[in-house]
Amino acid sequence: MPSQVTVRSGDTLWRIARDNNTTVDALVRANNITNPNSIRVGATLVLPGASDSFERAPAAAVNATHTARPVIGGAQVVAAAKARAEMFGNHYGVPSKLFSPNPNLAFNNNPDRSGVGGTVNQWKCNQFGGDVLYQAGFEPPMYSKPGYYVIAEEWPNYARGPNRCFDLITDMSQARPGDIVIADHPGEGAATGHVRVLTSEIADDGSFSSISAHYDAAYESAENFLSLKSQEEAMYILRPVRVRNDD
Repeated sequence: MPSQVTVRSGDTLWRIARDNNTTVDALVRANNITNPNSIRVGATLVLPGASDSFERAPAAAVNATHTARPVIGGAQVVAAAKARAEMFGNHYGVPSKLFSPNPNLAFNNNPDRSGVGGTVNQWKCNQFGGDVLYQAGFEPPMYSKPGYYVIAEEWPNYARGPNRCFDLITDMSQARPGDIVIADHPGEGAATGHVRVLTSEIADDGSFSSISAHYDAAYESAENFLSLKSQEEAMYILRPVRVRNDD
C-alpha cells in the first residue's frame, strides 16, 4: 500500500513535506486538503509519489537512508519563500500579527497555527527572511538572547565570526536564486534596512525579482540592484550556508 504518515502534535504541512522529500502542494493534492493551514492531529496522510510495492533494501542502504541529511540550497529557500508568501503573506504586513514556523521565536507558542505576540504594527522583512531560512532548513541569524531575529541592517555581520550564517557575495553577477539581498538604508535603527529573498539571478542591467515583506503583505516584486545601490547606504548579497541542526 502507499506510504503514509500520521500527523503529530506540532506538525505542519511544510514540515511533513520537508521530512518526506515532497512538497506542500503535492500533499494537498494527494490528500484533497481544503485548508492547508489546519491539519488534524492523528490524521493519516498519503505521501505523494510513494510506490505501491517495494523491494527490501540492504541493511547498509537502510542505515544510510536514516543517517544522510538532505542537500539544502537555494532551491529550498526559493520554495520556502513562495510557500510562505502564498499561505501567510498577509500576516507579514505591518498592521498584522505574523505566523512563524520557528518554535524558537519568542512569543510563538503555536508555530504556524496562531499569531506571534508583539508583532502587530511592526515591520517584518527580517521576520519573513528568518522564517524562510528556518523553513528551508537553514539557521536564521538570531541574537544571543534567544527568540529574536537580527534586524535587517545587521544581517551582513553574520557573514563572519562564530555565528556565521552566510557567505558574502561581492559580485552581483554571481548572485543566484535563494540568496538574500540586504539593503542598508541611510540612518540607524530597526527600520533602516530591508531583507529580500532572491527568486532570480541579477541581470547585467541590475534587474532582479525577489520576495519580501512590504507594508501590506509579503509578495514577489521586480527591482533593480544598481538603482537601489545608488540610493542606499550599502547593499549586500548573502548566501545561506549554516544548515539547521535539529538533532
